[in-house]
Amino acid sequence: MHDVTKLSDIHVGLIVKIKTDNEIFEGRIFEIISTSDNRDGIRVALDNGKYGNVIEVLRSPEIIKERIFETESHYSDNKESFYEPVMRYHSIPRAIQSFANAEGGFLYIGVKDDSPPEEKIIGLDEDRQIAVHNNGELSEGKFQDVLRGDIEDVLEKYLKCTKSVVSLLDFNFPEIDEKIILEITIKRSTEPIFFKYLSRNKKERVFPIEIFEGKKTNRKLDYFCYRAGSRKHETETIEEFYAYYNEHFKKI
Repeated sequence: MHDVTKLSDIHVGLIVKIKTDNEIFEGRIFEIISTSDNRDGIRVALDNGKYGNVIEVLRSPEIIKERIFETESHYSDNKESFYEPVMRYHSIPRAIQSFANAEGGFLYIGVKDDSPPEEKIIGLDEDRQIAVHNNGELSEGKFQDVLRGDIEDVLEKYLKCTKSVVSLLDFNFPEIDEKIILEITIKRSTEPIFFKYLSRNKKERVFPIEIFEGKKTNRKLDYFCYRAGSRKHETETIEEFYAYYNEHFKKI
């Protein structure tokens, strides 16, 4: 759940109620105005032009569907499943990294991205089958615990930060159009998060690199990306990362 008095729990893209001049308004957060925790509620600007202190974060099925069906969303991303290897060890960790390294956001699992609306929400049946195969018969609650635990384990291995990455996440299993999906709310990180390339035995991989006139060296390659608009942006040089660090993280 979101604590509306804590800056770490409120991020751009949330649908909220705010109070200003004894009036209450609803809308999507466009900008965070507060620079620290506020017992009256974090002060924000909404995309409808209203300013005020957050008094409630709204999480209805209708709001979730609105995010899922947005095209070119700045605030959310959709993935069909978790247990497919490319999703588990690559796409999902990097998607979570990109939101946490920017303004925060939402990741939905059990949702097809490039599909017509009536086929978009598919639920978690595929992931449930794999979880049952690996663990035996599971109740719905136990399956959700297993899925959450497996996601957290992968993130702890592949994403590195001076603070816990898992502590930035909130897991919710809403029922949308009679199908249960996973909504992961991702808070903004106060420290940069790096993706580690790991080998099959979970050791960090070393890559051969040609540096000058045929001379080669070996390097570990940390991957750093952040959400920029509706896409992930990867920093390709230390200089580029340092510029983003100064612009983004030093302001937190």
